[in-house]
Amino acid sequence: MVHRLIKQATRLASELEKFPSPDEKQRITYAYSREQELEKSRSKW
Repeated sequence: MVHRLIKQATRLASELEKFPSPDEKQRITYAYSREQELEKSRSKW
């Protein structure tokens, strides 16, 4: 599970390199942090 997240983060990082525009970066970062929150709430159960 954690490994998948790391792989995802790596992919996101390379995506961010491709899209230097601030709001794109913000959008992706937001989507990623939302996903992190979901992972956290899932592991609580």
